[in-house]
Amino acid sequence: MRQRLMHGSGRLALVAAIGGSIGFLGCDLPELPPRVGDDAPAFTATLLDTGEQVSLADYRGDVLLVNIWATYCAPCRFETPYLVSIYEEYSDRGFKVVGITVDSNNSLTAVKRFLEEMEVSYDILLDPDMISTDVFAAIGLPATFILDREGVIRFMQYGPILEDDPAFLKTLEEILSREAQS
Repeated sequence: MRQRLMHGSGRLALVAAIGGSIGFLGCDLPELPPRVGDDAPAFTATLLDTGEQVSLADYRGDVLLVNIWATYCAPCRFETPYLVSIYEEYSDRGFKVVGITVDSNNSLTAVKRFLEEMEVSYDILLDPDMISTDVFAAIGLPATFILDREGVIRFMQYGPILEDDPAFLKTLEEILSREAQS
């Protein structure tokens, strides 16, 4: 028993030493993932249509759905037509959608083909270095966040948004209604 305790303590010391070394080398351990009620993390990427750098903060004043996706992601393919329909239905109420593709630079043709096939009309940001998955702590694709007009996260979901999901629609309606009253 004593030998097991010492062996277990040795593992703990090793983990502590490695963790300390990582911090010493300038690699900070990840912060807590964003939660509902937090300000959206700072994020800037290239807008597909124009090549200009766009920040999520540039969309302040609108209710913004941020969707992190990739062409190789089957659930992303499944949910994209629904996101297009939601965007078209609510855009006249100050609702925007930004799709952030984490496809590699070599996949630009596939991204454009995907967008054409899905008839995507909202903004697409290019994130080949997958920075968005880090700052939003996305553990898989797709990952979706709704930000209010001040850039505060009001809804988040890892995995696809299902068509007519009552929790999603209720939250979206509440944010749009609340925001319209202010």
